[in-house]
Amino acid sequence: MRTTATTPALRRPLIGGAAVLISMAAGIGTAAAATPTNTDTSTTAASPAGGPVTHGSGSAHLTPSQQGEARNYWCGPAALVSTLKEGGHGSRTQSWAAGVLHTTTNGTDMDSMLNGLNAYSGGFKYDEVFESGSWSSYVSAYESHLKSDINAGEGLVGNAYEVPGGPHLPGHPDHLIYHYIAIDGYSNNGATTHYADPATTVWSTVPAYSNISSSLLVRIMGGRGYYW
Repeated sequence: MRTTATTPALRRPLIGGAAVLISMAAGIGTAAAATPTNTDTSTTAASPAGGPVTHGSGSAHLTPSQQGEARNYWCGPAALVSTLKEGGHGSRTQSWAAGVLHTTTNGTDMDSMLNGLNAYSGGFKYDEVFESGSWSSYVSAYESHLKSDINAGEGLVGNAYEVPGGPHLPGHPDHLIYHYIAIDGYSNNGATTHYADPATTVWSTVPAYSNISSSLLVRIMGGRGYYW
């Protein structure tokens, strides 16, 4: 397991819980959500290593593939299935993914997610990144990783750690929540992240897709990290 951010130059494709939560207090997070809008003239191209990417001015998006988690502790399987499909690595079921990830009613183990991504991403090498160094460098590293993967036609998986009174993903209640999301695009040169949220089947307030400030998302993921 990697515990520090690696640089894009050293990381190249290799050739050849639902929302698991502890209920505490009711409430809705305040992060803004929006369906992506892009008025730029865009082009779509297929990456040799991944899925098709739609490029605009300072933006790039994979073909969206959101899935609502079939069980309220299957955000991991749903995020894995979405990420593999976005990267052109086939369509699979959440039941298959739950088996691959050894998901239980406690959710999906972080090492299992890393292993699952690397086993089925067609040779694309995923790393797990936790917060390290200065805050500004951590945010910058995330934005660099985000652009690198999306431009290569591969999605990222975020691992949110939402605490009562702290920032939450759009539509999530103000509970303690551990939650995987499928990150599938960026805009504003990486300062904004686009992602698919499996929790639409857990809370009716959750949008299938959202745009969120990358720095805010990094804060939400700070306790558990992300996979790129």
